[in-house]
Amino acid sequence: MVDEPKVTLIVQDGVVDYDQAHYALQRFPFTIGRDPGCDLVLPLNIVSRLHAQIERYHSGYVLRDLDSPNGTFVNGMRINVDEPRRMKDGDLIGLGSPQPLFKYRDQNETFEVVELRLSEDRAYYYSGSCLRAAPGGGLRAQNLLSK
Repeated sequence: MVDEPKVTLIVQDGVVDYDQAHYALQRFPFTIGRDPGCDLVLPLNIVSRLHAQIERYHSGYVLRDLDSPNGTFVNGMRINVDEPRRMKDGDLIGLGSPQPLFKYRDQNETFEVVELRLSEDRAYYYSGSCLRAAPGGGLRAQNLLSK
């Protein structure tokens, strides 16, 4: 049984005519550019030969601009070459201009712990606006945090 890819790029309607509507990211780093050796080849003049890449980072993914002259954009904002952008489900990616070419889709987007609360028997964390019980007991989590 083959697992479905968890991370995909979805071509935005009316932007460019591609053979596929979805590109599964199955190996990392996942490179994007005009070069035939890239994982996703885009034959557009505004896209550099080696334009950007998506990398695993801790429990999520980041988009890195590879010093492309025309830039890489997430939700209309240009990202800095030396500051990869952590990707979130639904982010819009533009290459060479703020016009989004792809939507980033992460089916198992990892949570970011905003606050951790401990009790005698349970640890809780806030993820967004949800309060969730953490695995393990509160004392175990407290011991781990105090190290």
